[in-house]
Amino acid sequence: MAHGPSPPLAHVPPEPVTSDAARRPPSRFSWRRLRLETASSSGPERIAPEWWRPDEAWRSGLRDYWRVDTRQGLRLWMFHTPKAPGWFVHGLFA
Repeated sequence: MAHGPSPPLAHVPPEPVTSDAARRPPSRFSWRRLRLETASSSGPERIAPEWWRPDEAWRSGLRDYWRVDTRQGLRLWMFHTPKAPGWFVHGLFA
């Protein structure tokens, strides 16, 4: 029986993070007033919008999702938008 990646335990609306990273998860970033450092990451998993649905949340186009473990103990589900570069937290893992 094959197992895929486990989904995040908690989804949050996409929340921007402050960083200067481009394509790889940022080594240091700020989220919810926390200063965080990346310990490890895995990804990306590219997810494309359903082009037939008029969903404003997807206007930034493709999303590259990453699992990011921080040195502070948080395990985050983050994505990067190549079309309009930026990093966002979209969920948390246990």
